Amino acid sequence: MSVEQLDIKELLGQILSDPEAALRHWRGGGIPIQLLRELYAKHDHYEVECFLAGYAETPSRILEELCEKSKSVRVLSLLAVHPRTPKSSLMQLCRDERVELRLAVAGSKEISPQTALVLCEDSDAFVRSALARNSAITARVQAILSNDSVPFVRASLLFSGKLDEEIQRALCDDVDVTVQILALLSPRLDESCLLEWADSDDSLAQRVILMRPQLPEKVLESLLFSSDSQVQSAAIGLKELTADEMVGFSQKSDERIRAKIACSRLVPELVQLVLADDSCERVRGLLAGNRCLLGTAAIRLLSRPTEGVLAALSGNPSVELKLLRPYFEGADGEDYLRIFACRDGLCGADLEYVLLHGGDASLYGLWHLEVDCHGMGVGASRRLARHALPSVRSLAAGASSLPLALMMELSRDDASQVRLCLARNESAPTTVLEILSNDSDAEVSKSARVGLARRAESAGVEEVVSGEIVESEESGDVRGDGGPRGLLKRLFGKTE
Repeated sequence: MSVEQLDIKELLGQILSDPEAALRHWRGGGIPIQLLRELYAKHDHYEVECFLAGYAETPSRILEELCEKSKSVRVLSLLAVHPRTPKSSLMQLCRDERVELRLAVAGSKEISPQTALVLCEDSDAFVRSALARNSAITARVQAILSNDSVPFVRASLLFSGKLDEEIQRALCDDVDVTVQILALLSPRLDESCLLEWADSDDSLAQRVILMRPQLPEKVLESLLFSSDSQVQSAAIGLKELTADEMVGFSQKSDERIRAKIACSRLVPELVQLVLADDSCERVRGLLAGNRCLLGTAAIRLLSRPTEGVLAALSGNPSVELKLLRPYFEGADGEDYLRIFACRDGLCGADLEYVLLHGGDASLYGLWHLEVDCHGMGVGASRRLARHALPSVRSLAAGASSLPLALMMELSRDDASQVRLCLARNESAPTTVLEILSNDSDAEVSKSARVGLARRAESAGVEEVVSGEIVESEESGDVRGDGGPRGLLKRLFGKTE
């Protein structure tokens, strides 16, 4: 419907059917002023009042009269936030007994300083809270509300888009802890204020500051030297320390700080050496378990070994076997070797050492963790093949180096899991697989037959390839490539 074609009947019908839809339709304005005046003068309907109170281009005179005569909370609430509502009407609404209307006025962006001052003294704390959130109020009104007796009213100021800087600083020192926490977490708090609180001895304020998603570099540096060890520890976790800072904290800080550094990634060698001589066994134990531990620090740790340090070193893949071997051969060596056997990615010489020297617990651990022992040496396979535990004999049954005599022996093993590992061993001879193909255990028999079938298939492919070579040599004369000369031609191309 265009403005030129619009008449009072059509507009009235649109409003009466759905005033909200009519407001959305005419959100951009365009209705002639005379038509609005005629609508107000001749049609006294609730829907018409709602439309006029919410329409952006309604004359202020009509809005003022609506405020005088209407009793509807909905209509008056729309008038409270209308940009053309006279200030005198807003002052009238802010003294209304109905809280809903005072709330609407408190949130209006068109509120006047005089109206805001009246609402500062409102008996309802929710009205004062709504006023505090309003970014249209003056700094004077904000100052009054910052001294409100109700904490959540003072806290509501922090949600204003234009809070005065001095008032925000004052709220950081509020008597109520909740208000203080919200003020210190406010995203609009400037760096100088944050630094001031970080430099203070207030541990609560410092801990709250650490909860902020981002901290300026100077603020974080200040928190690193807090007298509260928990604040220090948390700050260290947020900052990438320099080598000098790490050395300083490693020598003089609280145990909790030293422990955190010992667990850090990329700890410099000098810092590791300092921590390796730490008086606290817990700190040394954490350093011993650090995957970035250097050999020099490991040697320093072993100069004063304890059970905890040795256990951590045994499980650390960065520590070489040659450093630990003397302790594996001691009275408690099996305990440390068992931990060593559970290292991530155990292989090569380290794995072979466990296979040759490990006790029941260490060897069982290899089987339980499904460590690949297929490439073990002959000595290890001989040792494991006659072990009392079936799980350990299973490791030997899967070894490629297991001698034929032991394979034949394991093919008659009482434990089906041993025979199954042997049946799945790709290095097992055909004779062993043929024996296992008739095994009483269905799974063992099936695995052996699958292995035999694969070998038969592989042998068939080789025979086919070999047959093609023979056939090509026999028919070489027909193609003119017979004899030695033809063979050279096929291998190297054209010959002179």
